[in-house]
Amino acid sequence: MSQKKTIALLTALIILCSAPFAYRIYSLRPQNKFMTKEITAPVGDIGTAIDYVYKTVVTVKCDDVQGSGNIWRISPTYVDIITAGHVVNYEDSRDVSSAADTGSTQAQQKVFSPCAITFHDGLVAKGRVIKYNEEKDIALIRIKRNDMKKASKEQGFEGKNSFDYESVRLSKEAPLSHDDIFIMEAKTGTASVGTIESVDEFIPDFDMNMIYCLCDVDPGMSGSGLFDNKGHYLGILLGGSDEGCVCLGTDNISFRAN
Repeated sequence: MSQKKTIALLTALIILCSAPFAYRIYSLRPQNKFMTKEITAPVGDIGTAIDYVYKTVVTVKCDDVQGSGNIWRISPTYVDIITAGHVVNYEDSRDVSSAADTGSTQAQQKVFSPCAITFHDGLVAKGRVIKYNEEKDIALIRIKRNDMKKASKEQGFEGKNSFDYESVRLSKEAPLSHDDIFIMEAKTGTASVGTIESVDEFIPDFDMNMIYCLCDVDPGMSGSGLFDNKGHYLGILLGGSDEGCVCLGTDNISFRAN
């Protein structure tokens, strides 16, 4: 066999062997093309920003607990939803032996109930909790896109735009006090508009520094996104009172403790 044929054969074998790995990387990687649009003008507009983020907003129902959330990221094979940790419900805990030392080391692993996610167009699909940070009170729910396709067909969405959803776009700039903000109410699709009072307020109930906003929120809005007037995602709503509400900023959103 000539040297050229040998090289061509080896090249073909390498391509064939690497193709499955390349596809797996592609299928699991979030795609920026699904991110919401942003207002690039120097001055933002709340009304336009609300229209931009509307397709990221979802309702989250886990057993009898209902809250809100946003599409965190979209890949060719899955959609991830970010919501408040107290919205998801774990059934119990089970002991899991450490792989390094079978029998002597035990860890508690929470078993979560499936969650029903209702998208902006009314489509309902089941997802499961893949990340949970109890300390930060946040959770990540994953829905397989194949399951969304199946639900779309069963619920009569077939023939419409089969994938009319977008993921949040994080702000590249830190929020400032007195910035205009809004929080979407997932069930009605309406927005509560307000301002940031403090970007680094210590909240004893959560034992951490959070964004404190002067903004009216209602029960069932836990897990909703905090957005600026250009449509950027600033954080996640975790609690509220008659005086205002508190949100965890994106700089503190982490699932490493899971």
